[in-house]
Amino acid sequence: MESTNIEPARDGIAGGAAAAAITTDAVDANSVAVVPPPAPFSADDADRPSATSVGLWGPTGHGKTQLAASITSDPGYAPAMYIDLDAGRPALAGYEAADLIVYRPAAVIADVVKHMREVQAGRCFNRAGKRVRTVIIDAVSNLIPNEINRLGLGAAKPQDQALAIISPFNVLFGQLRSLPRDYNITVVHVAHSKNKSVKVNDVVTDLMIPAMFRSIADPWMASVRHLWRITKKRGTKGPAFPAMMLRTEHEGVTGTATYVPFMKTSNIAFAQWIAGEMGKREWLEWDTGTLPVDQHPTLAYLLRVADDLAFEQGKFAVTDPTTLRAFAALNAIMQQSAA
Repeated sequence: MESTNIEPARDGIAGGAAAAAITTDAVDANSVAVVPPPAPFSADDADRPSATSVGLWGPTGHGKTQLAASITSDPGYAPAMYIDLDAGRPALAGYEAADLIVYRPAAVIADVVKHMREVQAGRCFNRAGKRVRTVIIDAVSNLIPNEINRLGLGAAKPQDQALAIISPFNVLFGQLRSLPRDYNITVVHVAHSKNKSVKVNDVVTDLMIPAMFRSIADPWMASVRHLWRITKKRGTKGPAFPAMMLRTEHEGVTGTATYVPFMKTSNIAFAQWIAGEMGKREWLEWDTGTLPVDQHPTLAYLLRVADDLAFEQGKFAVTDPTTLRAFAALNAIMQQSAA
C-alpha cells in the first residue's frame, strides 16, 4: 500500500480545478505546466536548508538509491517523494515506514510530470500531514528505454531513437530545474552508468559514462547544481550508508564521444575540500569507506558542505583576485587530466 494519497487541500491550497489538473492520467509531457507556487511553509521551517539539485550517477548496485534517500536524515529535506523508475522500493522500506518517503511508481516522462505537478501544487504529504520537500527520481536514465518502448522504436537506429525523445527530455529537465528555484523543492536525480572503451593513440581505455544518449546526458548534467559520480561498491557487510567514492573531475577524453564535462563551480569547491581532507591538493575523489561506520556521510551532509563551500568560494573570489586565478588554474589542471 502506498504511504500516502493526495490529501485534501492544506496550507491555503485550493482544491477543485487544481486537484483535477494534477490527478489526471492524461499528461502531456511536452507541455509546460503553469502551477502557482504553494502557500509558504510553516514557521518551524525557519532553519530549512536552501533548495538545490543534485545528480548521482554510477554503476548498478553501488548504493546510489540509499545515498539519495539519506537526504531525509536532515528534517529540512524530509519527507521526500520517491519517483520509482527502477524497482527501488524494497531498499527504502524503512524510510517509507518512518514517513520519510512518499512512494510514487512511474514508467515514462508523463508519469514523472504528473507527480511533479502534485508537488508543485503543494498537495503531496506524508501520513503525518507534512508536505514533501524533496523529489528523488530513480533512475532518470531508465526513462530513455521506457520512452523508446512506448513509442514503438525498439528496432529503430539509435540516432533516430534519440531524435524522437530529446525534445520531451529537454522540457522535463527544464521543469525539474524550476522546482528548487520556484517551489523551494530539492531535486535528487539518480542515473545509471555504463562502461565504454575508447581508443586514443593506440591505447584502449575503459571509461564510465552515463547510460544515456549524449544528447540527453549533456542537458541532464547541466540541469543540476551538484553532480557526483559514485564509483565504489558497498561490501555485503557494509555500513548503513554506502561506502562511496565521490569523484568531481571530468570523465573521458576530450574530443571523444565519451567525454563528459561536468565540472561545476560547486564541484571545484568540493574537490578542494576533499584535497584538504586528504592532505593532497591533486586528489579529486573521496573514498568514504576510509571513515568509521558512524561517520559515513549522508547526502544531506554532503549538500550542506558543498553549498557552504560554494558560498565561501564565491565570497573569496569577489574580494581576492588571487583566488580567482587559483580556481582557474585548478580547472585547467582538471581539463588537462581529462585530455
